[in-house]
Amino acid sequence: MLLDEIYKSVTMGSDSVSTLIGKTTDTAMKKDLTAQLEGYQRFANTAREKLEAQNMKVKESGVFTKMSAEVALNMTTLVDNSTTKIAEMMINGSTMGVIEITRKLRETPNAADDTKKVASDFVTFEENNIDKMKTYL
Repeated sequence: MLLDEIYKSVTMGSDSVSTLIGKTTDTAMKKDLTAQLEGYQRFANTAREKLEAQNMKVKESGVFTKMSAEVALNMTTLVDNSTTKIAEMMINGSTMGVIEITRKLRETPNAADDTKKVASDFVTFEENNIDKMKTYL
C-alpha cells in the first residue's frame, strides 16, 4: 500500500538523519539536516493520520532493520565523517526514497488522490533534499 511505503520511507529517513546529525561539525549542514528531519516528521505524521483514519495499523520498521541501518551509518562515519561523506549518504538515501515512492505510485494507480498528493509531495521534498545536499559535495 502506498501510505505504508511513504511511512516506511519517511521513518527510515528520519532515523538516518537523527543518526547523522550528530556526526557533523558543519553548522550549515546541521541546520539543513534539522530542516530535513522536521520534514520527515511532518510526512510521518500525515501518513500515520491517514492510515489511522482508514482504520489501518501503522507498520513500524523492525528493531533489526533499524539497528542494521544505524550500525551501517555509524561504521561508515567512523571511517569518514566528513561533510562530503555525510552529504553523499543523505543523497543516496533520498534517491532510494524517490525511487521507492515513484515505483509505488505507478504500481497503485487507484490510490486515493490525497494519498497520491502526499506521495508526490514527498518525492519533491526528497528531490529538494538531494539538491541541498549536493552543495556539500
